[in-house]
Amino acid sequence: MLVAAAVGLVLLAAWQVPQWLDWTRYRATIEVLASAMLGQPVAIHGPISFSLLPQPVVTAAEVNVGGDGPTDLSIQVAALRLRVGLWPLLGGRIDARELILRGPDLHIPWPTAPGMLRPRPPAWLAAFAARIEDGRLTIGRLAFTGIDATLETLDTGALSATGRAQFSGHTWHFTARLTAAGPDGAAGLNATLDGQGRANGLGASFSGQLTQQGTLTGPISGRGPNLAALLPAPSVPFRADGRLSVGSGLVAVEDLALQIGASPATGAVALRVDRNPRLDVAVSASRLDLDAWFPVLLHAGATVAGVELPIGIDLSAESAPLGGGTLERLRAGFELDGATLVVHEASARLPGNAALRLRGHIERGDLAHRLFDGDAWLDAPVLRTTARWLGEAFPGVLPPSFLATLPNGVARRALLSAHLTAGEGEVALRHVAGTLDDTTVSGTLGVKRGEPPTLSVDLSFDRFEIDPWLSGSVPLLGELSKAPSPLDVELRLSARQAIWGDEPIRRFAVDAALEAGNVWLRRIEGTVRQAHVLASARMSDGGQVSGGKLAVTTADATPLAELVPSPWRATPALWHGPAELTMQFAGPQEALSVAAHLALGGSRLDADSVFNLKADTWDAAVALRHPGARRFLAALGLAQWSGWRSVSNWVGDGSLSLVAHIARAGDRFEARDFELIAPDLHARGNLSLDEKGSEPLVSGQIVADDLAIPLPSGASNVPLPLDVLRGWRGDLRVRTGGLSLGAGPPLRDASATLLVSGGTLRIEAVTAQLGSGRVSATLICDAAEDPPAVSLRAKLADIGLAGQPDPVPFDLVSGHAEGNMTLAASGFSPSALLATVHGQLAANVSEGSIAGFDLFRLKRAVEDHDPTTAEAAARDALLSGITSFGELRLLASIAHGEVTLDEARLTAVSGEAQASGSMQLGDGRLDIRIDLQPSVPHPPVLAIHLTGPIEHPNRTTELAALARWMADLAH
Repeated sequence: MLVAAAVGLVLLAAWQVPQWLDWTRYRATIEVLASAMLGQPVAIHGPISFSLLPQPVVTAAEVNVGGDGPTDLSIQVAALRLRVGLWPLLGGRIDARELILRGPDLHIPWPTAPGMLRPRPPAWLAAFAARIEDGRLTIGRLAFTGIDATLETLDTGALSATGRAQFSGHTWHFTARLTAAGPDGAAGLNATLDGQGRANGLGASFSGQLTQQGTLTGPISGRGPNLAALLPAPSVPFRADGRLSVGSGLVAVEDLALQIGASPATGAVALRVDRNPRLDVAVSASRLDLDAWFPVLLHAGATVAGVELPIGIDLSAESAPLGGGTLERLRAGFELDGATLVVHEASARLPGNAALRLRGHIERGDLAHRLFDGDAWLDAPVLRTTARWLGEAFPGVLPPSFLATLPNGVARRALLSAHLTAGEGEVALRHVAGTLDDTTVSGTLGVKRGEPPTLSVDLSFDRFEIDPWLSGSVPLLGELSKAPSPLDVELRLSARQAIWGDEPIRRFAVDAALEAGNVWLRRIEGTVRQAHVLASARMSDGGQVSGGKLAVTTADATPLAELVPSPWRATPALWHGPAELTMQFAGPQEALSVAAHLALGGSRLDADSVFNLKADTWDAAVALRHPGARRFLAALGLAQWSGWRSVSNWVGDGSLSLVAHIARAGDRFEARDFELIAPDLHARGNLSLDEKGSEPLVSGQIVADDLAIPLPSGASNVPLPLDVLRGWRGDLRVRTGGLSLGAGPPLRDASATLLVSGGTLRIEAVTAQLGSGRVSATLICDAAEDPPAVSLRAKLADIGLAGQPDPVPFDLVSGHAEGNMTLAASGFSPSALLATVHGQLAANVSEGSIAGFDLFRLKRAVEDHDPTTAEAAARDALLSGITSFGELRLLASIAHGEVTLDEARLTAVSGEAQASGSMQLGDGRLDIRIDLQPSVPHPPVLAIHLTGPIEHPNRTTELAALARWMADLAH
């Protein structure tokens, strides 16, 4: 019993006593022994303890193994436990049986110094196994944590390592075997890595050689169900086979054969882990699913295995689906560096056969403020197709329904370069340069997301075709605000030359905006045919217009004549000189008020009008004024236009004024209560234009106080404006208090109906008061004939003649006349009409008198028996005087512009007279012979012969018959 108690005391002492002893005094001895055993300097900074049972174990805390230089291999160990043999320990020796490192932290500088990593296990490891618990391994900047492993030397001399470790957020099971070094100092290394937990299925294997210099080479294979667990990539299964080489701070995998998802690929990976760590990945595939890759690369961080380092990626693919389309010949080289993705060069063939190149960088920090900033080049031969795909692939790049609002003839192709920024809900193209639809363009474009989105356009063109942008169903700016997806627009366009129709516009510029349904046309400007045009306006979403202005100014309005309706073009004198048009408009669309002022050719036109744009109606008060009525008519060119040389004289000297109330409703145009005031002309009435039928109809009534219409010169070869009768119909009632036609007798209370149809003018129901009688006539001008045909029928009834004789060869001074006239002619000019006129004239005058000769004095002269006195008195009677007659009968025929007297007989108490001969209407030349016979027995025939122009004819008398007659009486 005592022996048992003694043994127990001994055991208790062996168990308790060693831990109460001060082992720290043996620190230096233990450090020397441990350094000799491990082959590395050992420093113990913590307490040292020893336990004898159940087995001898020496425990030291806070142990450093290795050097403390930046290139030295070093291990910091939280606790080192060394199991030793009991009997050697009692003999004063430490015989290590097992080494346990608790919480070791091993740092291997990278790149390693030559000889630091030797292809052979340490000598001390051949004697016993080592276990690591909760260790940490740092190689350069790569860290492996939570290491639980067993290291031991096999009988073959190989070093075996098995265990688990935490790396890149995953748990891995690893095995490694380093063979004994060969004659060249190189050792074989075989290693496997298998993921655990969330990394289950991931794995890699390596089989290669570790050289005496510390480099590692050999084939490597990897596989896994999710590539995203390792790299910035989509979640797809993968497999990779290549050749690994490690050395001089570089880990590289070359000749990679990859299977990424269902796509085969090739590539290479290089990881530099020196002081400037960097990962470079190159992948080339026949097909790359960019729909999966693009968002991953855009959001990926630049961290590999917990280490922040630049990542360079080089991608290439023959086809790459993205956004519903397929990119071809994709090439992309970019770099992830912190919060920045740098695109060194990216190119692809887009849908629509467009070639795109990009270069720039993306700030990827805050997702809401992610921004691309760089340069872009685009060659899009089918721009619509490319833009349609772009809008679908990247929503927000183009405004909603933007392409649907563009006409088909524009934005068909483009060759552009620009500085591109995209992010924070905004896309902007600055420094745009190139061609759009074959015209040079530069400027900026931008789209900003929002409610509603905003489109900004600021472009300059060398040549801008306006017509294609106005064709089809292009909505007006105001209509864009009513679209299902409203849009705010900032628009600035300029062009060295714009084309509208066939009309060039120099220095064309537009500055407009659409915001919240409100349209601001700040400025639209250009020069057309030397006329400067400037306009501005503002329209609210309800259609209310305010601040509308239009100004057109030119130093010479002549070039503008071709832009106005064709009837105005025949007034060239009106357009010579400066012109100015100003307009101001405001109000709702149902009642848009427009005030217009036009100064042209010395005249001024003022109009105050109200437009109903929705009903297409308007109403205006118009006033036209000119200080010189004759100058105004001359400026209108009516003399040249009509062939009437003296047409400008019919209004007299003084100012001209025309006021009217003009309105339009649908197809009907009206000029109500118009009044024209000139010195010798005062007219008023109502006119209307109805465009409803196949040809417009002009109708109305015109009343003039006095109307003097000069007739065109019969010698004029200027074509009459008969084309004005084509293409419309007319029904006008004209009435005047006094009417003068050329040099004809004045008519009173004249009225007529003017009808136009089928190119024919019919002046019917012509009635007028001539003296105490009436004149009626019908005139037909058929411009549809070739040449135009003119016919006239006129009738005089109970015309009382009374007045002073005019200074012409013969003039009816008094009498009662009746007659009729039928004429017809054809031709384009007055001279042609006179040359072809034909018809008949018939007139009877009773109880009248005629100036130009005196039959009574002629009779008395014949009755004088003195030949000398008789001849002188007869000659005087043939050259002057007035003859009263009982009846004058006149019948003439007209052919080819020549009037021939078929019968002209005057019967008086004192004798009778007969005329014969002709007159040319074209030049007004006479060849008339008047035979006079006084009322005496067997009277002689005395004659008056008129030749030359009708205004001043040559007048000769023939008295030879008088001398013979008096000689016969003397015998």
